[in-house]
Amino acid sequence: MPLVHPRAFLRSAAVAASGLLVAATAGCTTRTQTFEGFGETQLWPAMVATARTPSYDDWKVLGNEVYADDERRVIEVFRTLRRTYYSPEAEPLTEEREWRFQIVLGDDPE
Repeated sequence: MPLVHPRAFLRSAAVAASGLLVAATAGCTTRTQTFEGFGETQLWPAMVATARTPSYDDWKVLGNEVYADDERRVIEVFRTLRRTYYSPEAEPLTEEREWRFQIVLGDDPE
């Protein structure tokens, strides 16, 4: 079963394939998800496509640099996001974030 290992926060609902998805935010957290019923040949293109076309409900993507190494099955992502947060009885707050993360596809040892 393929193993997916991204570093940093990854929003990839479109990556629905077999394997294990692990995300870590600059070494702070790790997330794991197993996808059943799909092989590496289906998972890898879905991972790359999702990284290249991010979609968020409340953030606007200002920049999205994606480097996919097909041989090593590694994706490097640098993403710049912005949003305006509206709260009742408060001035709108504009937030900007820069995310850098890595996604790695491998085999699940189990």
